Amino acid sequence: MIIKNHYDGIQELYDVYNKEIKPLLADVESKWEQMPVQIFNEIRSFNDHIARCYHENATDLTIKKDIEKAKSHLLRIILDCFKVLNIFLNREYVENFEKSTKWINLNLVDDGIFIVKYNKLKKE
Repeated sequence: MIIKNHYDGIQELYDVYNKEIKPLLADVESKWEQMPVQIFNEIRSFNDHIARCYHENATDLTIKKDIEKAKSHLLRIILDCFKVLNIFLNREYVENFEKSTKWINLNLVDDGIFIVKYNKLKKE
């Protein structure tokens, strides 16, 4: 049976989902033109733990545990979104830059300073 403090905890999770995750998901989907499977799996797991809170045999303890597990899946959704966005940006900008400059001697740019800084930033 869901009691008030559990409902508030679930509401907080959905607030995070609506305010933080939905914009990230829209960004991922617009860039990748599809949703990566690992993000779908985390969303499914998040909702599965919330659904367990409403099971007729749920106890106060199991509800608390499922809310915490759902919370951890929200964090993983956020991290997965940032991971795939970083991969996209790397492909979109870094790889395209390197392809377009592969026949240019970048050691000549800014007396060799550019390529040293570029490689250092790329490594970081």
